[in-house]
Amino acid sequence: MGQIGKLKRRGQTTWFYRVDVGRNALGKSVQKMKGSFPTRHEAERAMRELMRDLDNGT
Repeated sequence: MGQIGKLKRRGQTTWFYRVDVGRNALGKSVQKMKGSFPTRHEAERAMRELMRDLDNGT
């Protein structure tokens, strides 16, 4: 399953990511978010790890 992930800057000092993980039983979009990363690189690495875990079903 292919997820869509986005990185965004929060303020001047931190980054966060948001990943669309699918739809619930009512058809609404389900997203996972995590933030407070000091660099874009760290946020991107964590987002890729989450997406890989979702693809592997863990």
